[in-house]
Amino acid sequence: MQSNNELIIRGTLKLNEFQKHQFYHLRKFYLLYFWFIVFLSSFALTFFDPSEWLINLFISLGSSALAIGLLIILFRLRSKREYVSDNLLQKEFQFQLTEDGILQTTEHTSALFEWETIHSAHKNKKMYRLYVSKNKAMVIPERFFASKEDRERFEKLISSHIPISSNKFSGTSVTRRLVLMFLGTGVVVSGLVFAESLLLSELMAPPEANTSSSWPITTTFLHEEIQKTGKTVDAERAQDTKVSNQNSKELGSFIFASRESPDKAHMIELREVVLGSEQREPDLDDERNDVVVRIYYGENGGVLEDFVQYDPKGMFISEDFEVNWISSNQATVNIFEENMDGEKVLEESFEIKIED
Repeated sequence: MQSNNELIIRGTLKLNEFQKHQFYHLRKFYLLYFWFIVFLSSFALTFFDPSEWLINLFISLGSSALAIGLLIILFRLRSKREYVSDNLLQKEFQFQLTEDGILQTTEHTSALFEWETIHSAHKNKKMYRLYVSKNKAMVIPERFFASKEDRERFEKLISSHIPISSNKFSGTSVTRRLVLMFLGTGVVVSGLVFAESLLLSELMAPPEANTSSSWPITTTFLHEEIQKTGKTVDAERAQDTKVSNQNSKELGSFIFASRESPDKAHMIELREVVLGSEQREPDLDDERNDVVVRIYYGENGGVLEDFVQYDPKGMFISEDFEVNWISSNQATVNIFEENMDGEKVLEESFEIKIED
């Protein structure tokens, strides 16, 4: 029987739920990107006809809406491909909430996320999302709960352990912030386009006779000061380097792929790990943290302790990692990255041998 301070929920994430999570995760990006396209297209159209800036703005709104719609469809197809290719996402997840944190387990894996390592908590339509890093989250649909009482207990446990600043369970406030951001950005973009039309109209107006003398404007001194400031900033950034792995500790991790050996005796897990300095307070938002990929391996069903580590150069997805089992206890992990031509090339390869 579960105590008031503990709760166990379980379920299997469906494709449409995973896609819905991806949409919620990217919706702020969609919003800002929409107004960015509106600004660029309005700016270009108004440059050729400043008097029609308002018509140009409406044309840009329509074309930007179509562009964002296409972008959403492309991301939806990408998330479907990611879901289908990742067997771990299709397995049943169990989440056990305790005083120590949230224990996430599957058929062959388990990971404990302490409360202080949970980045933020969000409540959306028929779904909860608990972020354990900037881009990774535990997705818990409402149908995972056995009863309404369990759902209410879940919200109380989250609210009691996660600070109000990181608890986004108030869906109305989140929607209000997004609406205000959308309207505010729209006002700024409209104002910039209108200012552009006024400036171009002034520049294109016939010159008036003017016999008064004027001094030329020089920016040499200002340019030198900007250069000095830039050098100072670059020097400060160079001193503020990221932490080294020798003096770091694990702040949180997330399993994004797993592969069983052909005889199901051994397991390889790919985990995204956030490392922070032992000399600083744990903070997942600290830009000096390192994000690495650790490839754990060992006996299937046991605790995986042995690992090799890979330092990615940029963003990555589970499809960038290829696990080829040579035998029941030996495998090769190939890691691919995208080059300047947009082609996937082999970046690094690990030979893994599991000793029983």
